[in-house]
Amino acid sequence: MTDSMTSIQELTDYQIKKAISSDEKDLMWEGRIVEICILSDVRLGTKYKFTLQPSGSFTGNEVKRMEEIDIFMKSINNEIERIKRKAPTKDRSLIFEKLFYELTERNDPSRTVYCFSDLHQNSEKVSFYQKEDIKKLINHDKKWFKKAFSNGLSIPNLNGLVLHLIYNSKSQQEDEIFYQTSTMLKEILKPCNATVIISSSINN
Repeated sequence: MTDSMTSIQELTDYQIKKAISSDEKDLMWEGRIVEICILSDVRLGTKYKFTLQPSGSFTGNEVKRMEEIDIFMKSINNEIERIKRKAPTKDRSLIFEKLFYELTERNDPSRTVYCFSDLHQNSEKVSFYQKEDIKKLINHDKKWFKKAFSNGLSIPNLNGLVLHLIYNSKSQQEDEIFYQTSTMLKEILKPCNATVIISSSINN
């Protein structure tokens, strides 16, 4: 998931492959499903899905498997490059709505989600470009934040889900809002058994 051109521009082929699998031996024979969606001004935007079918280590052909992995990775890299070329818009950013949907849409949450975003929610109900909402965020108003994130809906058990919140802040204000928002997300998702990792890049 991405809306941050600053973070997405810094992605390298190596980092993308690391996000998909930290162990090349696993990628060699195991299957992978990668979905890419854009955090934007719509709640349910286009989602791009890439699938690498598993292959048996005893019966599989290593040369053919390497070709399949290469096609799989190139497809993902091409989509990332397309996203990099797309101009970002900040008039309306439904980050909370989209993130909540992506985290809770499945009955089996055992997956890893990488969210590249400054987490600057900007909607009619909540805007981190407005002083009043920034004040609530900095004052750590957890009840207000949880209602804003989930729109009053209950957050299900997310045991097995790992959420990476990634953004390389370029200013003190960006850093403050990203830190406060990511920390609050980590706190409200902890009782739901989700693992939240906050960093400035995949390498961290």
